[in-house]
Amino acid sequence: VNLCDECGKSFTTKGTLNDHKKQVHSDSRPFQCSIDGCNKSFKQKSNLTKHLKQVHGPKQHQCLICLKSFSRDSNLKTHIES
Repeated sequence: VNLCDECGKSFTTKGTLNDHKKQVHSDSRPFQCSIDGCNKSFKQKSNLTKHLKQVHGPKQHQCLICLKSFSRDSNLKTHIES
């Protein structure tokens, strides 16, 4: 059994335990957004990729009332509802 010494959670492998420690208990955020003026950083590369797509990516969902555009359909729906 691979137990986390910080929270007591158990993991099936040492690798998943190490991933857990990096993601949950570490303050390290090695994945920095490369867009000028954006100082966001992330613990995981997948979160940086998601950020780049959602925040800096093409905005393909447009409000037909005010013409504001959004990168995600769910954000457009929230905008329309409000």
